[in-house]
Amino acid sequence: MGGRDGQWIVDLAIHNEDDKIATNSTIKSYLGVDKREGLVAIGKKLVSSTPMDGLTVRWKKVFKEEDKIPQDDSLKTIALSSFMLTALPTPMAQKTMIQEMWDSGAHTIVLVDHNSKEGFEAVARAREHFLRLGRSETEDPDLSSLNIHGSHVVAPPVHCLILEAQSSSAVSLNV
Repeated sequence: MGGRDGQWIVDLAIHNEDDKIATNSTIKSYLGVDKREGLVAIGKKLVSSTPMDGLTVRWKKVFKEEDKIPQDDSLKTIALSSFMLTALPTPMAQKTMIQEMWDSGAHTIVLVDHNSKEGFEAVARAREHFLRLGRSETEDPDLSSLNIHGSHVVAPPVHCLILEAQSSSAVSLNV
């Protein structure tokens, strides 16, 4: 999931040191999910002049159940949200998007947002939600047969959450 702002991560993955498209890229498909038609149009324009070399690119406004990644492919999948959390109007809308990313089946989820109080709070709430989802997955006996379950969060680290909470009484980590 992502838009034009996430293009840097794709560029990093498919370009070599000489800034030429790497022909041995392991990226096979990209699904862009964004309700904002303007950003989708920019994304399509960026990709239109890129040699695809077998890369499949699709765009959707909404992530649906049939888009879910099969467990066999999940280890090879990244869900990316760039600067979208704070663009959503409410913490509940943010939680819905975070849940959709979790439900996508992606092994790795990357959230990038603005370096602001709002961006920090949105990512901190997402962190807590991902940890809660991971705990419930490990405690559910019906999911014990999965090869991979639970979650690990790299950032923001707990000490940053504590420092931010001490510097601002408005930080809310629960959604």
